[in-house]
Order: sequence, then structure tokens, then C-alpha cells
Amino acid sequence: MVTTARGRSRVVEGSLRQILVADGEQDLLAAVEFTLRSAGYDVECVLDGATALAVALAEEFDLVILDARLPRLSGVEVCRRLRAQSNVPIVIQTVLDDEGARLRHLEAGADDYLVRPVPLTELVRRVGVILDGSPHMRS
Repeated sequence: MVTTARGRSRVVEGSLRQILVADGEQDLLAAVEFTLRSAGYDVECVLDGATALAVALAEEFDLVILDARLPRLSGVEVCRRLRAQSNVPIVIQTVLDDEGARLRHLEAGADDYLVRPVPLTELVRRVGVILDGSPHMRS
């Protein structure tokens, strides 16, 4: 196990999956972080889009989860810019439940689009499907 410059622990072989979560709502961010860590993932959290993009481009992640309405840089713009430079899977979370919004995010490069409120158990299962091809929660 090694510790990164940001103080995160990483298992080098048989590694924990690294997930970046960006959300402007600190309480929701904390709940998502706790749930994903409990499911066995290593999680880094940020509160705005500009930071999300910088961190996502500076470090290697297995998955990025973005709120569509991030401060400083929208989730769709982070998605578009990140997709131009990376193939990391991207999940968008939003309260927008209309076809136009879904299409904009998917066309920007998102791999999945979740409408809030998303049960945290569903989020963990979708993460498992994207990362491991399995809908089962990790022990």
C-alpha cells in the first residue's frame, strides 16, 4: 500500500478501485463517499467542477461521478473536457429528468446518467457494473 500526495491510501496490486466524486452539496457528497468506501472503493471528493477536472486529469481514476450542476464548471463541461483527454468511465447525477438533458450529457461523453434522488444502494450497484461487470455489492 502506498500513500499519494493527497494522503489517499492505494493498494498497488489487487488494487482498490479509485473513484472521483464531484458534487456541490457537501452533505450528499459525504453520504456518497461513505457508501462507496463501505462498498470497498477508494474515494476522492471535490466540491466544484474546476477542481474535479484538474484532479481527474492529474491522477488516475477508474471512475468519475459528477453532479450535473457543479459550481465553477458544470458537470457536462467537465465531462466534455475530460472525455477529450481520457477514456475513464463517467457517471452524471442530476435532478434533470428530461430527454434533452440526458442526451446532452451522453453526447458529452457520459457513460451513465442517474436522476436524483438515487438510492445509494443503486449507485453502488451501477458502479459495480461499470467497474467490474457485476451488479453485486462488494463485501
